[in-house]
Amino acid sequence: MEEITQLEAAYLEKLYRDAEVFPDQNKNEIRNAIKGYGTSVIIDEWAGLEEGKINLKTEQALKVIFIAYYKIDPSSVKQQAWYAESISKLNQMMNTRLSRIINSKSSLGSEMWSLLILGALSMVTFMWFFGIESLASHLLMSSILAATAAFLLFLIYSLDSAFSGVVSVTPEAFERVLNLSNNY
Repeated sequence: MEEITQLEAAYLEKLYRDAEVFPDQNKNEIRNAIKGYGTSVIIDEWAGLEEGKINLKTEQALKVIFIAYYKIDPSSVKQQAWYAESISKLNQMMNTRLSRIINSKSSLGSEMWSLLILGALSMVTFMWFFGIESLASHLLMSSILAATAAFLLFLIYSLDSAFSGVVSVTPEAFERVLNLSNNY
């Protein structure tokens, strides 16, 4: 999930940089629209990703980027090439955005979680059917198995809830884009 988020932010940065080729009015409009979109993703949309919600303010900010590109009338061959490439990047950025939103909704579901937890409990319980002479060795092996199962369940949970919890995807990539935009 983090890769998708970083890819979306990378497309934004490329679009911001590539706007340099266009006339000042278009360049400034595109860059302001990109800043507005990035800010809206961080402030308005990020909190709702846990439920997989699409934020209407962010959708509007994305439309502003498209509108800024619709206004461009490339006058030179160079601008035409950059315009075509920028539209391609904009479409790719839109695809990564949709992937981020759709994947934020995905979850294993309660049935799968029940099976995972029951499976972990069954493994640990099954250990006690083996006859080991030393109770200390038996407890140690059972503890190690239980700890491993708990770690794996935590790992699955962390990956299943990418936008919430202790190990979650942050909007750092978008923040980096907004900070980099000051350098162009």
